[in-house]
Amino acid sequence: MNPGTHDAPTHAQLEQAAEWYARLGDGGATAGQQSRWRAWLEAAPGNRRAWQYVEQVGQRFAGVRSQGPAAHDALSRARATGVSRRRLLQSLGLAATAGPLAWTLLRDRSGTGGPAQWLTRQTAALSTGVGEIRQISLEDGSRLWLDTDTAADLEPGQTHRQLRLHAGRVMVDTGARPLQVATTHGTALPRGTRFTISHDARRSRVSVFEGRVDLLPAGTARPIRIATGSALAFDATGVGTVEMARLADDAWRHGQLVADHMPLGELVETLSRYRRGHLGVAPELADWPVMGVYPLTEGDRALHMLAEALPLRVVQRWPWWTTLEARAAR
Repeated sequence: MNPGTHDAPTHAQLEQAAEWYARLGDGGATAGQQSRWRAWLEAAPGNRRAWQYVEQVGQRFAGVRSQGPAAHDALSRARATGVSRRRLLQSLGLAATAGPLAWTLLRDRSGTGGPAQWLTRQTAALSTGVGEIRQISLEDGSRLWLDTDTAADLEPGQTHRQLRLHAGRVMVDTGARPLQVATTHGTALPRGTRFTISHDARRSRVSVFEGRVDLLPAGTARPIRIATGSALAFDATGVGTVEMARLADDAWRHGQLVADHMPLGELVETLSRYRRGHLGVAPELADWPVMGVYPLTEGDRALHMLAEALPLRVVQRWPWWTTLEARAAR
């Protein structure tokens, strides 16, 4: 998981912050170390942003381990009984009177700017956790594959059904009844097809592998046809250029990441979605082209494979902080 691009700290600042967090976290820091840490913190705005990010990642990781089962049980009960989001906040101890740290973690976890959207994802009828890929069969023979950290709701209709994708990625293999897929950026209207659609706060993307999809971007009246083997990204401002669908857009449902001259930075960003904590790469390595097939849900094995194939090393400063760096010359 990586910090957002807006005013993001540099890779060096993130690594420095992680080092300071490791030094101070064991409780044995001297007064001199505390003083040097404060001086580093105030030396540049990016240092403070890096420290805030490292704190959030570390605290969130600890919270998942210590409070995850209780939170999961509460969310499961809410889905089963239709508990309101307000009551769910109270059951999770995150009501308006909760401390600021809880709200900070909620905002960070959602990636979309607030507790309401976080709860929408957590209370969705169809969802997966971080690192989970789930297949679902519907009554009419349609099949769905939900990628890691995905949330969606199935909305029935008289002539068609609609899957509302709140976040993540889903592959749809349509059955006897049409199954539309809607995101905040538009609606995909499949025509006897198998396709993948992904969605985050910035954009959505459709890749078609069988049949065709008529894409209706939000705010428009005329659909755009996407043929077999094609892909198209779209957002609130418009649509991109039609391009070829990638093997990776299909292979993920089998737990595989197919890299065909994929930049290492892009590969690392993809792997980071399947694991908790921070996974980064040194900037000088980000453009290295990578080829091969890597296991998405076995992140440590994928990193080991990269280290075997490329002159890099995996540096784990903390259980939740991992970085790929160039291997020192011998």
